[in-house]
Amino acid sequence: MTFVVALLVVLFFLNALRSDNVPLSQGTTKFNADVFCLTMKNLRRAKPVLLIPLTLFNGVEQAFAVG
Repeated sequence: MTFVVALLVVLFFLNALRSDNVPLSQGTTKFNADVFCLTMKNLRRAKPVLLIPLTLFNGVEQAFAVG
């Protein structure tokens, strides 16, 4: 269930990367399906996946310290 929520957050809120050849006057770029596919491809590698438990632990640790 958590994976589905995380996937939806990435799908809806991931900003497309702005290319260097796009002038800033055109504003921000819209979400692109290619960026989403590249993000999912990146999660097949070991290092980004190993950052997920570290991030979760850090969040729990901070919540415990603040609470």
